[in-house]
Amino acid sequence: MKCYVLNGGLSRRMGVPKWELRLEGSTFLERVMAAALPVFDEVIMIASAEWAGVTPGRVIVEEPREVRSPLFGMREAFRDCADSRIWILGVDFPLISSSVLRFLSSAFERSEAEVLVPIELGHRQVLCAGYSMSVAKSVDRLLESGDFRVQNLLHFHSHEEIAEHDMLRHFPERPLRNVNHPTEYAQLRSVHG
Repeated sequence: MKCYVLNGGLSRRMGVPKWELRLEGSTFLERVMAAALPVFDEVIMIASAEWAGVTPGRVIVEEPREVRSPLFGMREAFRDCADSRIWILGVDFPLISSSVLRFLSSAFERSEAEVLVPIELGHRQVLCAGYSMSVAKSVDRLLESGDFRVQNLLHFHSHEEIAEHDMLRHFPERPLRNVNHPTEYAQLRSVHG
């Protein structure tokens, strides 16, 4: 299975690009890539042109547009991949590890659902989730309708959720906390440096 790392957001709430935030001496992007590389057949970054050169390896450059949404990156991933399933991973999961991704991707490989999504703090983490190729048409449909919410894909497809208590049983450190706001980043740094 291929993993597509989405790195095209504007980080309006954060105020700086999330990929360059640092934790324990590494950028968020370096941490996410290091976690994904041992698990997946290939890890490809999808990025806007201004951030396309920040990582080695294959990069798909998104065309510039006024509206930003992870759905645009997901569309590029589906267009790129000929496999039956892909993994989508946002750059704002700095605590993610290879063991977490191995656990989740293995669950997706065993699942008959079209989407596998873990729950963290009561929220479906749709940017750390597995998607079948059957979802590609719904991505196009949402974008054409002007609906840019990734969560809405789940209305159209069978999905399996990895419950929060199951995640905590295996990974009590809460590795699926994503960082969207400076206060969340400050809290994370107070614990992890």
